[in-house]
Amino acid sequence: MTKITLRRNAPEASSTAACTLCGKHEPGGTKDHLLVGTPGVLAHDSAVCQECGKTLGHVVERFGSDLTVHVEEAQVRAGKRDTPLANEPSAVSGQPSAGRGATPSE
Repeated sequence: MTKITLRRNAPEASSTAACTLCGKHEPGGTKDHLLVGTPGVLAHDSAVCQECGKTLGHVVERFGSDLTVHVEEAQVRAGKRDTPLANEPSAVSGQPSAGRGATPSE
């Protein structure tokens, strides 16, 4: 399992100009040191700004340190497959759709 360690106000982090998470450039460098990897094997050694460090700290305070995090993108636009009724003529237009009380014409 991957472990994330955040060292708040770490002096070694101040030599990095930009936050690894948000990209913000801080005068005087970043403030927090972020270490990511499996126990004993460091995969990422980076620095984050105080705001990102504070946010990570709040997540751990709120939900505990035994976390598994999965990030996914929400669907923001519905396609035709997601809205099948959108393909049918609208009852507002005066054209009833088949299967909704429409009678077959002869």
